[in-house]
Amino acid sequence: MMKHTLLFLFTVISIHIHAQNVGIGTLTPNTKFSVLNEGFGIEHTNGTVSLKTYVFGTKLAQIGTFSNHPFQLMANNGSGQFILMPNGVVGIGIANSTPTLAGLVVDKSVGAVYGLFGSDTTGVAIESNFPGIGFNSYYSSGRKFIAEGYGGGIGFNPLTGGVTFYSSTTSGVAKTAGTFNTIFSLSKDGSEKISGTDAGYIFADRNDAAYGGWNWYASDGKAKLYRYTLGGDILTIDSLGRMGIGTTAPSGKLDVAGTTRTQGLSSSTSSGTFAISGNSQNGDAVYGAASGTGAGGEFTSASGAALVTDLGNAGIGTSTPSSRLQVAGSMSLPIKVITAAYTPTSSDYTIIVDLKSDSTKNITVSLPEASNCTGRIYRIVGRNIPYVHYPTSTGYAIVKPLNSSNYFYILHPNAFNAIFPQSNIRTLNEGNSNITETFTVVQSDGTDWNEIEDDETQIYF
Repeated sequence: MMKHTLLFLFTVISIHIHAQNVGIGTLTPNTKFSVLNEGFGIEHTNGTVSLKTYVFGTKLAQIGTFSNHPFQLMANNGSGQFILMPNGVVGIGIANSTPTLAGLVVDKSVGAVYGLFGSDTTGVAIESNFPGIGFNSYYSSGRKFIAEGYGGGIGFNPLTGGVTFYSSTTSGVAKTAGTFNTIFSLSKDGSEKISGTDAGYIFADRNDAAYGGWNWYASDGKAKLYRYTLGGDILTIDSLGRMGIGTTAPSGKLDVAGTTRTQGLSSSTSSGTFAISGNSQNGDAVYGAASGTGAGGEFTSASGAALVTDLGNAGIGTSTPSSRLQVAGSMSLPIKVITAAYTPTSSDYTIIVDLKSDSTKNITVSLPEASNCTGRIYRIVGRNIPYVHYPTSTGYAIVKPLNSSNYFYILHPNAFNAIFPQSNIRTLNEGNSNITETFTVVQSDGTDWNEIEDDETQIYF
C-alpha cells in the first residue's frame, strides 16, 4: 500500500496536466506532450538500440540514435527513405542498406532527376539513366525547363562512352517541355561532333589574332572551311568526297577555281595512271605506267588524240605512231615578217625577209649559234626582191651565222662571187629577172647550219 501511495505522489509531483496537455518538467505544457529539460530528453530503447532527443540552449536540437547504430526516417509505414550512418554518410532512397560510395548517396528519382537545385528558379538538375547535369532543365517524361528561359545540359552515354552537350532552340516556360538539340558531342576517343544551325568548330590564328578566325562547319551535306577575314568559304568537301577550293560545288575529286601550283603529280593507283578530264572539252589526259606494254599516255578529245607509246613515239591524231612524231593532219607553225636585221629565236620557224623592192639596202638574218639549237629548222624567205641588171652590193637578203663575217646565203637574182668573195657563199636565183621571191630551209646539226631545201633554182658555190 505504501508503494502505490509513493508512485501516486511521484506522478502528481513530476507530471503536470494542464488543459489536457501533459508536461514533464513544466507546469504549463503548450502541446499535448511537452518535456522541458536541458540536454537529453525522451529515450526509446529496446536495450540495445537507443533513440533519444537532445536540446542544447539556444543553439540546436537533435533526434537520433544514442547507441552506435544508423538513424533512419520512414514514411507511410514503409521502409526507411533516409539513413544517417554513425560515420556521417547520408543515403536517400536507400532501404535497409549501407551507403558506401560517397558522403551523400541518392537512389531516388522523379523521372530521371535525382537532385534539383533551384526548383522554382533557374537551377541545376542531377540526372540518371544517361548520367548528366541539366542547366535550367530536367528530364521527366521529356526534357523540361526548371524556370522560364533557355535550358541546356551535359549528358554521358555509358554504353558508348560519349559526352553530349545540348541546348534549347528557344526560351521556354517553367515545368513545360521544350525542344533541345545536340550542339556538341565528344566520343570516348576524343573526336568531336558539332551540330545545330550555328554549328562549327571555330579556331583562331595562333600567331596573330588580327588575322581573324577559321570555322569548320557542315551545311547542305557538305563540310566547309570558312575564313572570317575573307567573308566566305575557301574549301568545300561534298557528300561524294569531292573537294572544291574556291568553289562550293566541286564536280571532280579535286576542283580548283583558280591558278594552281605544284612541284609534281603522281599516282599510286593499281593501274598506275594519272588522269585529268574536262567535260567542256570532251577529253582527258592520261599518263600511263612507267613500265609494261601498250600506251604510255594518251590525250583524247572530240576531234582526235595525242599519244605517247612506251617506245617513245608520239602521235597526234593517230594512236599508232610509227615514228618519233607522227601527225595525222595539218600543222600550224609560227611565221614572222621582218624589214630589218633579225636573229631568229626558239619561237620562230618561217621568217619572211621583205626587201620592199628597195635596191639600196640589205637585210641580214643572223642565225643563232648552231651548238645551242641542235636539230632546229628555219625556213627563210626573201620577198619583194628588187631586180637589177648588173651586180651590186645592195638589195640583198643575207643569211649568215651569228658573230661571223662569212655570208651563208645571198637571196637575190643577180648576186655572184665577185661581190661576195667568200668561198662558201651560195647565191640563189642567179640571173633570173622574173624571180622576186625565193627561200632556203636550214637546219643545225649542233656544229654548223646546213641547207636542207631551197626553191630548186641554180645554186653557185
